[in-house]
This record gives sequence, C-alpha cells and structure tokens, in this order.
Amino acid sequence: MGLGKTLQALAVMLNHAPKAPCLVVAPTSVCHNWMSEIEKFAPTLKTYSLNQYSTSSKRKELIESLNPLDVLICSYSLLQQEETHLAEKSWQMIVLDEAQAIKNTTTKRFQAAIRLKGTFKLALTGTPIENHGEEIWSLFRFIAPGLLGSLESFRKRFLEDTSKKASLKSLINMFILRRTKSVVLQELPSRTDQTLLIDMEPEEFAFYEALRRDALKK
Repeated sequence: MGLGKTLQALAVMLNHAPKAPCLVVAPTSVCHNWMSEIEKFAPTLKTYSLNQYSTSSKRKELIESLNPLDVLICSYSLLQQEETHLAEKSWQMIVLDEAQAIKNTTTKRFQAAIRLKGTFKLALTGTPIENHGEEIWSLFRFIAPGLLGSLESFRKRFLEDTSKKASLKSLINMFILRRTKSVVLQELPSRTDQTLLIDMEPEEFAFYEALRRDALKK
C-alpha cells in the first residue's frame, strides 16, 4: 500500500492505450478508485465500468464497442462471469491489480485470467510472493506464458531443489519492478491521526455492555 503501483501502471498505460483498448481487473472495492485515479492523472483515457451493467448482453455490447484510449474496469467476479466475452477481445494492455487473487491455479478465476489476450500484461501486488513458490508460477503463467514451463516441471526444477533458487531469481528478476516502503518513505505524507466519537445505537450499546460484563466475570 502506498508504493505508487497505480500511478506507475497508468504511466505505462498512457503509452499503450492509443494502440488498442486496455483492461484493468481489480477487486470490487478498488474499481472506483481506478476510475478516479485515471480521471485525475490520465484524463486523455476514457474509462468504462463493467460493474455498472446488469446484464451479460449489455456487457458484451460494451466490450465489443471499446476503442483505442478506452479503459475497461472489471472486478474479478465479473472476470469469471464474462470470461468468454473478455477473452474474445484483443487488449493492448491488461492490468491485474491485487494479482495475488490468481495465485491458486485450481480456481476458475485463474483460468479466466490466463485466457485473456493482451499485447502487454502487468500484475500489481503489494503482497510478498515468496511464501509459496507456486504463486510465482501462477503470476508468470499470466504475464509470460511458457517462461517457467509447466507447473509440474516448475515444481521439480525449482521447488524440490532449493539450490536452484538463485537460478529462478535470475530468470524472473528482469520482469519485476519492486519497491519497498523504505524506498518511497520520503514521498509519503506525514501521518495524520483523527479521533471520531461515535454514539452507539441502543442495541449496539446493550451488546457491548453484555460483552464487557461477561469479560469481568472471567
């Protein structure tokens, strides 16, 4: 969080968008943020939200109508629902925000993501992926299919033989732009603390009071 991933992605998108439409797949909770960030920092791009359309036929119509400089914002849930329509479109750039969402290769979400056709693909994540090696494979299956071979060969080559970690790092390092909070610390605003007092509803007060009294008995 706060490492500038969205702005960096928009800088790249401004270079790609004139060639063909772009697609951003993100959690529902941050889809609106993408639209507002594009409006603020890349106003030459025109945004569309797939979430605003209630029927599959209208979503298909929107997808087919997109042109260069258009950016479609789509939630992961709709990526699964509209997998066929989204996969039929040729995108200039595809961004997966919170890309750890496709880390599980057995899910429909992962399968829908790797069906997408894009000239340039970008995966954004603020979650370290070193905890489980297969997460690396899943992201690179989306970004650069074939680079790490099949999942089975990846397991045998890199996960079962821990001495190959350096080889894996050298293979994928050129594809990774990594920023830690210490790198951008001077760019972050000063911390602001704000205390808000909220009056509870009678039902809420009664619930918390019951919990407090129960805790005192223990």
